Amino acid sequence: MVNPAYYGLENVEPEFLSSFLSSLVQSTFEDLEDSGCIKMNEDAVEP
Repeated sequence: MVNPAYYGLENVEPEFLSSFLSSLVQSTFEDLEDSGCIKMNEDAVEP
């Protein structure tokens, strides 16, 4: 990864990168749900 500090990453080891990306996806889904773009439940995401 080029310039990981730009993305707020201090470490680009696989476990840290995986955690960062999981958090990013989760927060993005929450933002989309809060704005009414999607509905989330335990098993799926719906438009």
